[in-house]
Parts: sequence; structure tokens; C-alpha cells
Amino acid sequence: MKTAIAILLASVLCAAAGNVRFNLTDFLTTSTPLVRRTAIIEPQSSPLASGTNVVLSERRYFNTGASGQFTATNVVEGTYRVLVYGPTQTNIFRINVPAFTGETNASALLISSANNGIETEDGRSIDIE
Repeated sequence: MKTAIAILLASVLCAAAGNVRFNLTDFLTTSTPLVRRTAIIEPQSSPLASGTNVVLSERRYFNTGASGQFTATNVVEGTYRVLVYGPTQTNIFRINVPAFTGETNASALLISSANNGIETEDGRSIDIE
């Protein structure tokens, strides 16, 4: 019985997934949200195991709507590339999501920006400087 409880507890802890909120604003007017933007989130550290699941690199599409924000729900631990399409350029950055439950803001998870170079289709950066 103790073994079954330990296995169940371990599988719950391994499958921790939380919600990540993205609030997008312009660099000149941080009080004005960037509305009606399409964002794509792609896992970069896959395949990986999450409980009894294998997490693959499927893209997920989001839209900021009129609020300039969106929430990716049930995000498992890993590194993700985020692309946000604007009228003049695509902003690309990465976030590192720890194993957690609840909600956190993407600004606390930022690890890099890929806008200082060229990025290949598979997410590899090529520095042009």
C-alpha cells in the first residue's frame, strides 16, 4: 500500500503543469498593450517525459485579442520558443518553465531574446555581428 501511494505521489509531482500569462506591451508606451497579435509557443526541450506522457514539439497558437495578453494553460516543465508577430517584425524569445502549479507571468521566465541575429527554422540562432 505504501508503495502504491509513493508511486501515485511521484507521478503527480512529475506531471506538475502551471499556467503562464503573457502581457505584451510596446517599449515606448508600457501602459498600452499590444493588441491583436498572434503568438506561437514551441517546446524546445522535447521530447521529454511528463508523468506517463511524452511531450512533443507541437506548436500552439494564441491571440492577444483586445487585452494584449493571453494565458498558456497546463504548461509542463521545459524551454519554449515564443514568436509574437507584429506589423513590422516578429519578436522571438525563450522562456524556461519550471515544474510548478498555479499561475506565473512569462516576464519571470525569460531566458533569452533571439532578435539580435538570424534564427533557423529549427530554432538555432546564427549571430550576424
